[in-house]
Amino acid sequence: MVTDRQWVRLDTGCATALQWVTSVVPDQCTRQMAIGLAELSIPQTKTTVGIGEHKLENVPTGLHETAIFPGEAWLLGNGLFSLFSTITIDAKSGRVILEKRYPPQ
Repeated sequence: MVTDRQWVRLDTGCATALQWVTSVVPDQCTRQMAIGLAELSIPQTKTTVGIGEHKLENVPTGLHETAIFPGEAWLLGNGLFSLFSTITIDAKSGRVILEKRYPPQ
């Protein structure tokens, strides 16, 4: 489990929930073709993700050995954004405000 803060990319064009850079690949991974990178088959698992005060369980996660974008360990996509009713990007304050969807859909 990663507990340190890490840089992420919010990618509203990414159909998956989460892409994560890690050297840890669980034994029970499946593989899935990457949208936009059809020649690549990416190991897939489910993870628990903490974003601020929110804890999201069983998030479908693609695993990568190297950064997709330099300095960023995570890529958050629409599959994860769909768990929230409102996402506010406050660039001036350097924060993202997520309001969780109740009840979850």
